[in-house]
Amino acid sequence: MFLSTYKIDFTNPCAQKYVDSIADMLEEWGIDFVKFDSVTPGSGIDNLSRDARGDVEAWSKALELAI
Repeated sequence: MFLSTYKIDFTNPCAQKYVDSIADMLEEWGIDFVKFDSVTPGSGIDNLSRDARGDVEAWSKALELAI
């Protein structure tokens, strides 16, 4: 079983800025495709303690701005 202790606190306004900065860097490098694995809930994992919806929303916003 994989346990992760890393999670971005999206209640902090700097969290979105952090994700934005990574998206900007990927754009500068010419990367035009980003794939996310094990997005939860879903992907066969229904444990809401591993809820990645905040991450997906933040990355969606960041990648839209980076285009």
